[in-house]
Amino acid sequence: MPTYNAAGMPIYPTTRPDTTIAQLEVNESTARSNYHAMVLSGSVRRGRFYSQVNYTLASNKDYDSNERNFSRELTLDVFNTAAEYTWSKQDVRHSGNLTALLDLKGGWTLGRGCPTRP
Repeated sequence: MPTYNAAGMPIYPTTRPDTTIAQLEVNESTARSNYHAMVLSGSVRRGRFYSQVNYTLASNKDYDSNERNFSRELTLDVFNTAAEYTWSKQDVRHSGNLTALLDLKGGWTLGRGCPTRP
């Protein structure tokens, strides 16, 4: 277990508990995340024309944003991961898209979609 300095940062011992192990890595899924969203959607059809719009207002917080990747997302204090609970790397506050379709003669459909950027 680490000790803590005046700023609350962990200080790990310089000696290894078991000198026969050079490096020990443990990957475990103990992170917590919260995702909240409100989704608005609307559509309109006028004859052969169809259009749809979607908007999402979201909030995403977590302890660990590594997205199932074992590339060593390092935590400052592995004994207190809750201290690192903050906005996720995957947090996208505003997102939306607009889609338009036009039915052409002969069974063809012409479409265009464009995502919105924050």
